[in-house]
Amino acid sequence: MIAEHFFCKICGIYTHHKWRRDPTQICINFACLDEVEMPSEEDIGLADGSSHD
Repeated sequence: MIAEHFFCKICGIYTHHKWRRDPTQICINFACLDEVEMPSEEDIGLADGSSHD
């Protein structure tokens, strides 16, 4: 039950990770994707990593 984090070997940006709770799912840093419209700041939620179970 360990999360796996992945980074670009060219520029080092965090690209995605496999969830610790469900390793069959991944979470993608969609700011790394081309031609994807970013949501407004009001629509982006924050995650408190220190309180995450």
